Amino acid sequence: MNKKFLSIGEWLALIILCAPSLIMAGDLEGQEDSISISRWSLLIKASSGPLIDSLAMFGVRPDATSGYDPAYDVPRPPDPPTDNIKVYFPHSGDNWPQFLGNKWMIDFNNPVSPHWLMEVESSINGIYITLSWDTTEINQLPMGYYIMAYDSQAATSFDLRSRNTYSFLYSGIRKFYIWIDIGFTTLQVNPRWNLVSLPVDPQNPLKSNIFKNA
Repeated sequence: MNKKFLSIGEWLALIILCAPSLIMAGDLEGQEDSISISRWSLLIKASSGPLIDSLAMFGVRPDATSGYDPAYDVPRPPDPPTDNIKVYFPHSGDNWPQFLGNKWMIDFNNPVSPHWLMEVESSINGIYITLSWDTTEINQLPMGYYIMAYDSQAATSFDLRSRNTYSFLYSGIRKFYIWIDIGFTTLQVNPRWNLVSLPVDPQNPLKSNIFKNA
């Protein structure tokens, strides 16, 4: 039985017919109103010689969820009939529409404890694949906000804000777990006056030591 590959035009027609709001997500990259811990995105590019994939993007939006969000999440187009590499976020079950497949090229989460599973797949084994990304926008995020990735095969983790490439020898589907590690605390304050205190346990609690110039 011959396998039929959908053309890009046929794939877009299917998306427009079944889930037209998904098309909006295609223009997310590079159109941030402002970069903050509740609104950012990152495009991941995979390359190995002439093989290139630059469709995968993830990030956070205030109104996104950990499930399927029609306004943001977009499935990958069908694979070409030639050798290829691809980066995607696998999803199935829950409210993810199965007729669109289980490989998603855009995946947005809520800013509260966001996390992603990202997979890199190639039709060729034994090649070196380099993942790359632009840190310009994400480095506008506050210090102490880390976008961490864990390579499950190499058992190593790294901060995507402190580097812009990662290479590995491909020998099968590569899984990366991505999460946010926050090294600071955020406070919601009201207009006008706010009183904020930090508990401290001094080594010497005597008044003369704490208020030396009082």
